[in-house]
Amino acid sequence: MGYTEGVRHLLIEGRTFVDLADAYGRTALHLALEQDHFNMGYRWTELGFVSEKGRLDSARLLIEHNASVDLVTKDGRTALHLTSENGHLDIARLLIEHNASVDLATKNGWTALHLTSENGHLDIARLLIEHNASVDLVTKDGRTALHLTSKNGHLDIARLLIEHNASVDLATKNGKTALHLTSENGHLNIARLLIEHNASVDLATTDGKTALHLTSENGHLDIARLVIEHNASVDLATTDGNTALHLTSENGHLDIARLFIEHNASVDLATTDGKTALHLTSENGHLDIARLLIEHNASVDLATTDGKTALHLTSENGHLDIARLLIEHNASINQPTKHGGTALHLASENGHLDIARLLIEHNASVDLATKDGRTALHLTLENGHVNIARLLIEHNASVDLAAKDGKTALHLTSENGYLDIARLLIEHNASADLATKKGWTALHLILESSHLNIARLLIEHNASVDLATKNGKTALHLALENGNLDIARLLIEHNASVDLATKDGWTALHLTSENGHLDIAKLLIEYNASINLATRDGWTALHCTLKNGHLDIARLLIEHNASVDLATTDGKTALHLAFEHGHLGIAKLLIQYNASVNLATRDGWTAVHFASGRGDLEIVQLLIEHHASVNLATIDGWTGLHLASGGGHLDIVQLLIEYSASIDQPTKHGATALHLASGGGHLDVVQLLIEHNASADQATKHGGGHLNVLQLLIKHCASVDQATKDGKTALHLASVTGHLDIARLLIEHKASVNLTTNDGKTALHLASVNGHLDIVSLLSEHKHS
Repeated sequence: MGYTEGVRHLLIEGRTFVDLADAYGRTALHLALEQDHFNMGYRWTELGFVSEKGRLDSARLLIEHNASVDLVTKDGRTALHLTSENGHLDIARLLIEHNASVDLATKNGWTALHLTSENGHLDIARLLIEHNASVDLVTKDGRTALHLTSKNGHLDIARLLIEHNASVDLATKNGKTALHLTSENGHLNIARLLIEHNASVDLATTDGKTALHLTSENGHLDIARLVIEHNASVDLATTDGNTALHLTSENGHLDIARLFIEHNASVDLATTDGKTALHLTSENGHLDIARLLIEHNASVDLATTDGKTALHLTSENGHLDIARLLIEHNASINQPTKHGGTALHLASENGHLDIARLLIEHNASVDLATKDGRTALHLTLENGHVNIARLLIEHNASVDLAAKDGKTALHLTSENGYLDIARLLIEHNASADLATKKGWTALHLILESSHLNIARLLIEHNASVDLATKNGKTALHLALENGNLDIARLLIEHNASVDLATKDGWTALHLTSENGHLDIAKLLIEYNASINLATRDGWTALHCTLKNGHLDIARLLIEHNASVDLATTDGKTALHLAFEHGHLGIAKLLIQYNASVNLATRDGWTAVHFASGRGDLEIVQLLIEHHASVNLATIDGWTGLHLASGGGHLDIVQLLIEYSASIDQPTKHGATALHLASGGGHLDVVQLLIEHNASADQATKHGGGHLNVLQLLIKHCASVDQATKDGKTALHLASVTGHLDIARLLIEHKASVNLTTNDGKTALHLASVNGHLDIVSLLSEHKHS
């Protein structure tokens, strides 16, 4: 039995489960029909698949075995849709003979006639119509078969549809008729056919476009001529005011523009934003159309709603020939826009040198200013067009005119680094010291972008090096803020005052100390900078080094008699800041230079507090060696011992105790070092404190005593059986000190009574040795638990 017979026998005549599908939804019949291994997915029915692929025998086979001809895919397509779309006439005929519905629509509203009309299958279109397909059914977006065939240029189908009474003026949802679509796409024969069948030539789309607008926009001269011959109105405007002449002028279709003018199109009609055809063709550079319009009396000086003339637009976009044409026809050279810009402003701003030269040759004023005070020179410098700047200066542009923000040409040149222009401006007597509204001179502006050569040029021409901005910054301040060290050196060498301060009190030495410029710091000191001047916040240069840890500058300042004990307005000395920011090298340096170790900040913190809290054992030791008091308290009552205990810094706690730190001294809230160590779960510190007779009975202001300490321990330790380095648990410690309540609480929390210390002692041993009989009794009761 051959392959085809085997398929028929197994899938149709036999008992095979033909409806079982694989993971992609394909049945055995799908796979049998898919001889070319095409992956059809799961959308199609068997009949739909073979109809799409044009397999007539397979389609006949399926229909013979009762395949439904009108089953639909997920998007609503039937086998007839699929075969009509792909041009399989014999299958379409077979389906119709088996009562396929010719007018069923997909989910988007497409019938078989829509699909075959779009794709140009004339024979199938004829077959469908012969079987009473409706010619004017519309898709969801309002398209009929005539719309689709007109758009795609299928003349024979368009004729067939019209012969069967298709409506020529039905419109889609966006208002397009068949004539709109064929005019837009340039199908002359269909346009003629539609007009011969009385299509309305002036119907407009939802945005107001007629067939003439669409054909003009797209350059279809023959169709434009055809619709005009059939009385299309040449001056109808779209919703935004565009006539056909506007659209063809914008897009450069000269022959169509000439056709419209021959048919009396108005050349000066304006769009809603005030643009005429001359504006649009000038903006887009269509010289021949511009000449045509002017020859037919287009006004060259009409302005758009924002005040732009054709000369403005062509100057802005760089169309030299059109600019010359407009000027030859007496276009106003200096007419301003609503923002005050002239054609010269626009040409200068956009870098069109030839147009700028042409305008100047025709007496354009080089000094007219926009409403924000900018001249052509300002605009060309803002945008980096150096050649135009040179042209303007050569034609006597005023070099010191200022915009509303106070910037002159020299400001802009300095800001952007145009050395040659800066030199040219100065040669034309530009003032180097004029300031903007914010008080910035050209020299200030250089400092944000590091143009050393221009800075040198300005200084050589007597720019004042000490002028300050409104917030008190001089050029030297700005140079140091921005890291322009070469310019800073140049300014200092040219006698910039090294001690001038900003409104916040910052001098050059403050800035260079903060930013770590050692060489500049040395240079400032060589020029007698005051070492100990303070900012409004009380910061000296030495304080500033502590922000970022510049040890070399700190050493330099101290060697030049910087006071190591001056305090900021919040009471911080350099030593405090060294600890606060973690710069231990500078802290050591300060101590070596006799910084007072016991000075306190406004909130009472001394160096010992900072070092103890950070866990810096070496520094705490150094401070103690230099007679730091270990018992000074902050305004909240915290000593160094509190901070070290709360932080778990065992070595520092040991050191402080050795130097007579008060173990039971409470904070303002009544917390002792033992409370804080317990609260932090630092058992080693707790043991050390207890060994040095810390009172576990002392209550905090919240009323907790030794039980409170224990509760904290239980809460914060991983286990009640957590041991110290020598193997002691909390129960061992309670047994040593005789705290019965604590021992009982620990046992209630499952503390093991049989654990031994590193030297082999249980809690019972320790309680017995220390004579705590109550605890001995308690432990004896629980030793087997």
